[in-house]
Amino acid sequence: MVGRNSGVIVACLALGLACGERAVKPQSSPLPASTAQPAPSASAPSAGCDHICSGSAPTECAKEGFAHLHAKNPTCARAAFETACRAGVMPVCLVLGGMVQVGQGGPKDPVRAVTLFQRACDQGLQRACTNVAMARITGNGVASDAAQGFLMLKTGCDAGEPKACAVLARSYEYGQGVDKDEKEAFRLNERSCSLGESTGCGN
Repeated sequence: MVGRNSGVIVACLALGLACGERAVKPQSSPLPASTAQPAPSASAPSAGCDHICSGSAPTECAKEGFAHLHAKNPTCARAAFETACRAGVMPVCLVLGGMVQVGQGGPKDPVRAVTLFQRACDQGLQRACTNVAMARITGNGVASDAAQGFLMLKTGCDAGEPKACAVLARSYEYGQGVDKDEKEAFRLNERSCSLGESTGCGN
């Protein structure tokens, strides 16, 4: 469920929002809150959420979406995220992509999810690039291209994206798409853990 996904925390950090039960501090270089690119097409908001983000600035709309997500109202959260993403709030496009990928708060659409991830990736959000890489490796919502996927993961890990390092570690640990290499898996797990990815700790 997206509400527990680390991508939500990534988005909160980038926007300097309080998400869940604890406040989070913004990153030193938050992503731009607007872009001229149009957002991928979205389904119409569900009845009862028509009031979402009425007259709100994009980042305030994002905050409204996270409040709905924390209140376990994914339908209205997704409606708010659609509006904020469409306005160019890239970290929200990452969260929205996760919701669309699994069908939380609306229809499931893996193809559109990858489009959302790619849009955020193109604007420099490394976690979104990791999601695109995993989609390419698995062929979920996009044509399978494992070689390109692993290259994206390596690039992300080298750039300090913890999830990319963790996924690469599992690949080397089990020999999935690469030659099995337990030493490299251990090194990548240590790196991902040091970068804040809990799944890499203790492995």
